[in-house]
Amino acid sequence: MSEVLSTIGLVLISLPLIAIVAFLASRMLGVRRSWSNVLLAGLIGWSLASVTALAIAGWNTDEPQVFRNFFVLALFTTMAAAIALDLLAKPGTLVKGEDADFVSIPHPIRRFRKTLEPITRLRQVAKIARANGFGPHLGLRHREVVVTDPTPMRIRKTLEECGGTFVKLGQIASTRADLLPTEYIEELAKLRADVAPASLADMQEVVRKELGGSVDDIFSEFDWDPIAAASIAQVYRARLQTGEDVVVKVQRPRIRQTVERDCSVILRLAKFAQSRTSWGSDLGIQDLASEFVVSLREELDFRIEARNARQIAIATHGDHGVRVPTIYSEHSTARLLVIERFDGPSVADVPALESLGVGRADLADRLLHSVLDQALRQGLFHADPHPGNVVVLANGDIGLLDFGACGRLDPLEQQAMLQILVATVRHDIPMLAEGIEEVAKLPATLDERALQHALARFVAANDTPGSGISAQAFAELVPLLRAFKVRLPGEFTLLFRALGTLEGTLRIISPGYSLTDAARRVAGDEVPTTPPPPEDIEELVTRELIAQGPTLQRLPGRIDRIAALAERGELRTSVALFSTEEDARVVTTLVNRAVLAFVAGIALIAGTLLVMSTEGPIVTGQTTIAHLTGWLSLLGGSILALRVVATAIRDGYN
Repeated sequence: MSEVLSTIGLVLISLPLIAIVAFLASRMLGVRRSWSNVLLAGLIGWSLASVTALAIAGWNTDEPQVFRNFFVLALFTTMAAAIALDLLAKPGTLVKGEDADFVSIPHPIRRFRKTLEPITRLRQVAKIARANGFGPHLGLRHREVVVTDPTPMRIRKTLEECGGTFVKLGQIASTRADLLPTEYIEELAKLRADVAPASLADMQEVVRKELGGSVDDIFSEFDWDPIAAASIAQVYRARLQTGEDVVVKVQRPRIRQTVERDCSVILRLAKFAQSRTSWGSDLGIQDLASEFVVSLREELDFRIEARNARQIAIATHGDHGVRVPTIYSEHSTARLLVIERFDGPSVADVPALESLGVGRADLADRLLHSVLDQALRQGLFHADPHPGNVVVLANGDIGLLDFGACGRLDPLEQQAMLQILVATVRHDIPMLAEGIEEVAKLPATLDERALQHALARFVAANDTPGSGISAQAFAELVPLLRAFKVRLPGEFTLLFRALGTLEGTLRIISPGYSLTDAARRVAGDEVPTTPPPPEDIEELVTRELIAQGPTLQRLPGRIDRIAALAERGELRTSVALFSTEEDARVVTTLVNRAVLAFVAGIALIAGTLLVMSTEGPIVTGQTTIAHLTGWLSLLGGSILALRVVATAIRDGYN
């Protein structure tokens, strides 16, 4: 019985020592791994070290060098076991490159407080994710779950079950065709944020606090039956004391705390997925989550929506008979928005449009002109022009609603977008590629010729005789570019989605509506939909020469300067080596590893020579200073060599 208790006690004492040795070994290897991987490597290394130390001592536990050899070998064998587990790992599942390093240890008290706040919600979300079969994808410990639904459907269900902020995350993700395949986009587009209205007493309290007094002081009428209820706000009908009919958008009580809690969970899951999964690392999921959180926090401030509405009102300035509702800023706050009420049917209500006697083709023309003018000339556009956000007023004007989702293009992006649209209409592939390259993030190894061939196939495949290229086709352009690792700005994908939504709205208004003809009118009659006939070649050349006038004007001076420098023998060219961050990182990695491997080799050779030496002062027993130094050198050299091997494996060579 005493032997059994001694064995149990030895095991219990060994467990924390195994964990410590495993942690130190992983630190020395310098690559990130899960705790299960660390402990398994520690257990394997501990067992191998025990057997080897006993074998060296002739299986005699009384030998004094057993424990010394054991602890030295335990570290070495644990590192070797960790590398062996990496070699056995499924290719592509290990964290690679710079993401494989360890993070610094944060302040324990601050970390505890920050972790404690959303911990219940995090566990709830993790439980839902596991139940839908996403435990392995998030690097979570999990039981085997049998799933039959397709992955896109399971993602949608997971987000719906998590509710609130996660539903909005899915809705925003459904606009990112540059990141997700089509089947995921289509499934996430089904997400709806239908929620039960908040209690009347709570909403009345929010309105009273935001107004700073009684509702009756501002409104002569206020209908407390909400006409819309979403996850962030509810909308009510009202009338100001001055007689204007308005709608009042009121933020739900305590929604900011809920959103902050969920945003904290999303950021933590994204950080976890990026550090523990290959797909998270490849997508840069942490940066994407940060973008979403910033955008959602902005949505909580209704003053930003009010600013968007005012700026779009200035951009439209009543042209084309399109109106933006007035914002009553004197009554609006960050949590309450008072907007002019537009009474009129949606453009999807065809019988109502016919009763108004409005020409449907003319209505479609005016709406398209206004939205494209906003995007391509003013740089600010309505990002969600679906039929529910477009109404027709009694005088035939078009009213735009809901400015929470708006996009912005800077002047360079406006020019590039116009160039892309015109090049697509003209079938000018070099011009199309140039427009994309003006604003896109390009990989260092981009094959421009292959990209142009792919763009030519895209144009040819989507050009419908008689109606040209549809706006919906631009959604296919984004995954095409993604295949070449070309990343368009997020605002471009937002505009492509907005144009696709707009096209659907226009065809509801006027079936068979041709975007190509309308785009030609917006861009100008000088943009042909087909190559010019022979008699127009002279005019085309003249127009191009005028466009290139500033460049041609500077050309003689530049040629003269080049000739003068060549004559004096001062003409030089410079080539920037490692001009891209990727090139510099590759070279730095190679040099660092070469240096580590060289130092490891020198240490191993020196250690071997010192261990074989019989000269030098005695430290203890028969151990000389040379022996001690040699063993330390061998240990250090082995650690450095194993570190090089571990990082090489993490680069995908397993």
